[in-house]
Amino acid sequence: FAEGSRLGTLGENIFLDCESLQSITLPSTVTALGSGLFDGCCSLKSVDMSACVYLTDLSSRMFRNCTSVETMLLPPNLVTIGSYLFGTEATSAKGSVSYIYGMTSLKQIVIPATVSTIGDYAFNGCTALENVVFETGSRLISLGANIFADTPALKEVVLPGNLRSVGRSCFENSGVQIIDLPTTVTIIDDYAFKNCDNLVDAKLTGSVAYLGNEVYYDCDNLEKADLYVGVE
Repeated sequence: FAEGSRLGTLGENIFLDCESLQSITLPSTVTALGSGLFDGCCSLKSVDMSACVYLTDLSSRMFRNCTSVETMLLPPNLVTIGSYLFGTEATSAKGSVSYIYGMTSLKQIVIPATVSTIGDYAFNGCTALENVVFETGSRLISLGANIFADTPALKEVVLPGNLRSVGRSCFENSGVQIIDLPTTVTIIDDYAFKNCDNLVDAKLTGSVAYLGNEVYYDCDNLEKADLYVGVE
């Protein structure tokens, strides 16, 4: 985009199937992005939204089939990360299952402190994702369903200090080795860490009051789980 661009809104599917597009830097004036904006941009490697100070919402399914993205810089005042934004989605038709892949090459993501909502399956199936950083002072209080499921390269996540709940299957089939939950967490929903074969240490500090069904099911290498008074 040219210097001095006044662009405010990009509608739906604008760059749909632009298979040669490799990088994009959005101007600071952008305030809204449409669904499916980069769907099918299979050669896209770099997305820079760091100058977009007025952009607070990234809608669902904006980056479907963007399997080559390695660098993603989010808007500094982002509030909402939509469901399936970067993640893989399974669809079924006539008894067969097919997959719409997400960012399978993304290795690191820094989530701004302003983010208060992350939609279900946001990073599901991001198979190369190694590092998730929540900025200091994060406003996020809840992790929804399957957000980091099927992320085998993910080893350790330092969760936000005000987090209250971990959603259903949130880390299922991930590669996490250590989970150190903040003292504010009270709910860990069903299957949250199911099939986390690399998990060796699970620390439930503070006031965890509810552990759902099969939270640590099939965590073959789990050596230590500290349960404190208050867990039901």
